[in-house]
Amino acid sequence: MKKILLSIVCFLAALCGMAQQEKVYTEPLVVTIDGEISEPQMTPVTVVDNGDGTVNFILKNFFLSIGDEPLPVGTMEMCNLPVEVGADGLKYISFDGSLVIKEGDTPGVFLWFGAMMGEIPLKMKGKFNDEKLFVTIDIDLQGEIIFVQLGSDDFGPVGTRGDLNGDGKVDIADAVSILNVMAEGSDNKAADLNGDEKVDIADFVSVLNIMAGE
Repeated sequence: MKKILLSIVCFLAALCGMAQQEKVYTEPLVVTIDGEISEPQMTPVTVVDNGDGTVNFILKNFFLSIGDEPLPVGTMEMCNLPVEVGADGLKYISFDGSLVIKEGDTPGVFLWFGAMMGEIPLKMKGKFNDEKLFVTIDIDLQGEIIFVQLGSDDFGPVGTRGDLNGDGKVDIADAVSILNVMAEGSDNKAADLNGDEKVDIADFVSVLNIMAGE
């Protein structure tokens, strides 16, 4: 009888060890459409650790905030994303496929644009630790590419990441360097601050965020 009880206790303990753990990060969200950049808005995003080396990424009640009237898009949920731990100790996730955006649950909103679109091509890259999260999302809405950035890629010490001129600090000179790389179209890996394999306005925003201490 004692062996049976011990087995049950061990089984329940194993289940508890595999239980989902949920963490909510609140990061500035910036949307870029046709070169127009929205004002950063502090936005909660949920990462659920499934206990099996995968996580669920949930961005609830997403609105496109460019323009006078914010457009309700919906809730993006990407499930069972494999987690890779990098040499820097950060956890990396990615998604490249089609996603059905769900209706949100914001009171007073009855029409969610994204939920009407069916499957939407979407690419997401992210990394996080216990304190912060950084994610980039490319959404293809009928050929219109919407770039979403959550958080800032400043996990390393200020003065290294974003310090393009090597003077030991991140300032307006580094922001200008990003613009120069964009204008020249050069392949400068150091200027690709968000790791999306291109140097664009999102990297310029990253430098401004580092300068602001965000």
